Amino acid sequence: LFSLRYINNASLGHLQGLRRLKGLYLGFSNVSGTGLRHLAGSRNLRTVSLGGVDLQPDALAAVRQFPHLRALQLASSNIDDASLNQLPELPELEVLDVRGCPIGDDSIETLTRFAQLKKLTISVTNVSDAGLARLTQLPHLGDLRLSQCQQITDASLPALLQAHELTHLRVNNSGITDAGLEQLQTLKRLKFLQVGGPLQSDATINRLRAALPGCNVNVLDTRNQPETP
Repeated sequence: LFSLRYINNASLGHLQGLRRLKGLYLGFSNVSGTGLRHLAGSRNLRTVSLGGVDLQPDALAAVRQFPHLRALQLASSNIDDASLNQLPELPELEVLDVRGCPIGDDSIETLTRFAQLKKLTISVTNVSDAGLARLTQLPHLGDLRLSQCQQITDASLPALLQAHELTHLRVNNSGITDAGLEQLQTLKRLKFLQVGGPLQSDATINRLRAALPGCNVNVLDTRNQPETP
């Protein structure tokens, strides 16, 4: 169902009663909370993708029907801080993608409610160092994506260094400079690190590779090509 604009609320009416439904992919569709409420019986849903959808607060509130949700994709949708704060408690949520959404530090209170989060993508948002300091306290966070977060700077490094479960990190095209990258050399548990952009030099990246032999240090400048999901 990905990227199909003709999928709408009436379409979801045909899915009523699918109690074993586990995944729902509605990227760039025309659904709203009204349509999602048709799926009240699908309480076993594990994955919902609403990327690129024109979401109103009622759509996020309707997600409360899916108490066992583990992955929620909202990338490139129009949700802002006020909208995101309508998200209900999702005690099993492990993966959340809000990349490219107009959110900032006012969403941090909501994001930190999801204590089971293992993978969080906040690339291309307005989250700052102060907000990131709170997010890195999530106890199970292993994959954090900060690409193109211009307000994430070297000042965030102390918080990142305290994220003890972190194994995958993307900081390319952020506000982190060579000085910040140098500090990442102490993160010996990293398995994947994505860097690059005008503030991060080849020389520093090469030193990172030497200091982290067990880590795949990938260079990507997203001014020239998009980030992979």
